[in-house]
Amino acid sequence: MRKTTRIFFAVFDGFEPLDLSGPACVFQAANLQAEMPLYDVIPITPRGGLVRGSAGFAIDSKPSSNFSFGQDDFLIVVGAERDPLFSAAENSTYVSWFAGLGRRCGRVGSVCSGAYVLACSGLADGHTISSHWGICAFLADRFPAVRVNGDSIYTKDSNLWTSAGVTTGIDMALAILEEDHGPQLSAAVAKRMVVFSRRQGNQSQFSSFLEAQSRAASREVRGAVEWMLDNPAQDVSVGMLARIVGMTERTFYRKFEAAMGISPAKYLERMRLDLAKTLLEEGVVTKEVAGRVGFRSYSGFRVAFLRTFGLSPSAHQRLHARS
Repeated sequence: MRKTTRIFFAVFDGFEPLDLSGPACVFQAANLQAEMPLYDVIPITPRGGLVRGSAGFAIDSKPSSNFSFGQDDFLIVVGAERDPLFSAAENSTYVSWFAGLGRRCGRVGSVCSGAYVLACSGLADGHTISSHWGICAFLADRFPAVRVNGDSIYTKDSNLWTSAGVTTGIDMALAILEEDHGPQLSAAVAKRMVVFSRRQGNQSQFSSFLEAQSRAASREVRGAVEWMLDNPAQDVSVGMLARIVGMTERTFYRKFEAAMGISPAKYLERMRLDLAKTLLEEGVVTKEVAGRVGFRSYSGFRVAFLRTFGLSPSAHQRLHARS
């Protein structure tokens, strides 16, 4: 008989409920789909009892002393907004409790900003982790022994699983399910949950379109970004963009890089690649996509896409094309 895997979720006051409920629904759906108890999801705290989440409702956690932890168990810490997160991560008693349990479990992980608790525990030292983009720079600065991947939606490094944001916990859980029980069950669960598809871990949590909206504060930079978005296939230079927004080339370059964090050329390439992903998912032929987003050759497009997203345009389309 197949053994049930226990997934322990370490929670704390003010936690983000979706960090728990999203992955938990994946594991429960796997039980229903397989018609057998593959997973047992258990929220835990040091003492047990009701723990109130950020949405206002409470869950009933179990005291960790009720369980004997071992290599077949999986321990995952959830995230939260800044104040409850920092309260938990900087509580030495809570962190020591989590670290002790983590050393006894075969797999350990975090969802979203829960990576801060994970890093404080020392369990992430020497490993690569993912977390919400808003906390990645802080983690990288605070924990030099931890490699922070601020781009991927989730990361697996040895026995350590970490995800970027609240909904990416679902992607991570589907990947865990696939590792444990194969792609067929994972795909069936994704369909059952009406999840479009399981995203690859190396997919970016960023979109250049979202970055453009949030960062392009000045009228000139915003104008240049909007022109690029409207004209992705056009040959363009920094000088041309500067003329369009009525600035000198040097001033435009400086202001654009200050606002967007990258050069105009690098932004344009990333914007084109993000647009290419959308077209591929809509079923547009891969070689046609290259021309529509401004690449002069398919080989150059393929190299840039593979370098940025970790898979080829055709592989992305196979995984994510809308039926």
